[in-house]
Amino acid sequence: MDYYLSLLISSILYIMPAYIANASAVLFRGKSRLDMGMNFFDGRPVLGTHKTVEGFLGGVIAGTVYGVIQYIFVPVVNPATSFLLALGAMTGDSIGSFIKRRLNLKSGELAPFLDQWDFVLGAFFLVYLGSLVTRDIVLPGLVSALLILVLTVVFDLLANIGAYIIGLKDVPW
Repeated sequence: MDYYLSLLISSILYIMPAYIANASAVLFRGKSRLDMGMNFFDGRPVLGTHKTVEGFLGGVIAGTVYGVIQYIFVPVVNPATSFLLALGAMTGDSIGSFIKRRLNLKSGELAPFLDQWDFVLGAFFLVYLGSLVTRDIVLPGLVSALLILVLTVVFDLLANIGAYIIGLKDVPW
């Protein structure tokens, strides 16, 4: 039983910089669209109006700062890994938005699993790339990564409902 609880806690602590980055972006709403208001060749916005430079940078900074503070108290991932998790989360979220626009889904329209996993898969991918460059980057184990994917669906739904209730989001997903 201790193994499973330890796995659960360490998995959550591992991915927290990405969770914080993704959740914080909405707090840093801005006016400077990440896609600079440009349309893709299909005539639709590259990313959409909800993806801003301020939100992207605010998310990366918030996730990284959280990761550094967490490392001081519970050294699950080092600051370099926290930065890559946060940057990867924001990049993955932007890629998810790009995919949603190509599928002709509007901002805020539900896209099951894409909405939950885009930022986590982006975080995993950037951490993996970082691990190819330096051994200092901490990779999750396979079981931990799978657990994170499952937990993310639940946590993302709960977080979005909470953000909707307090008025930070227009839709509860």
